[in-house]
Amino acid sequence: MPSVELDVSLFPFQEEVFHCPAQYVVYAKGRRGGGSTGAIRAALAECIERPNWTALWVDTAHKNIKKYVDREFLPALRNLPGSKKHWNGRDNVLTLWNGSYIDFGSAERPDTLEGFGYKRIIINEAGIILWDVGLYERTLRPMAIEGEGARWWYIGTPKGRNLFANMIDWGNDLAGHPDWRTFQHPSALNPILNKAEIEKARIDLPDVVFRE
Repeated sequence: MPSVELDVSLFPFQEEVFHCPAQYVVYAKGRRGGGSTGAIRAALAECIERPNWTALWVDTAHKNIKKYVDREFLPALRNLPGSKKHWNGRDNVLTLWNGSYIDFGSAERPDTLEGFGYKRIIINEAGIILWDVGLYERTLRPMAIEGEGARWWYIGTPKGRNLFANMIDWGNDLAGHPDWRTFQHPSALNPILNKAEIEKARIDLPDVVFRE
């Protein structure tokens, strides 16, 4: 661990999600609810604390990867000396001094995802990505079968009745799915959001959209 202060702290409501010991953690949250930011900080903390930790970040579109790295991942590591971190924009890999790394890939280019195994797999915007059951079953799920098996964070806003919705049910069914755990948080739990604007949205939006 470097002797510098890194910005990987979590809000209390995020800690219960990203410190949960379950192998499969499903986080169904409202829009702008802090799920992606929490996952980014928690993933970096794991990589820092566990040498040779391997993680995969899966997003909806390839163009989003650079945005997340430039706006979230690298700023969180800004106090870490340059020799302790390296971003390879060609291969989309963030590597740390201790051998840990995070690979990045997208649902629109599944060919870039296959070929490796990971200890942590993060599906960002799972409410969108998991409409493609084949991508999950044929590409992502086989990456999790090495060693003790990967640990998963499925993060997103529900978008209808798809595989993500099924996973929410599994995580709430502790008897039938003991390795799964679901957390459900409204947008308003994120302290950086404007509560007055949330109430305006309650009035302006159709009820089903607002409840998502």
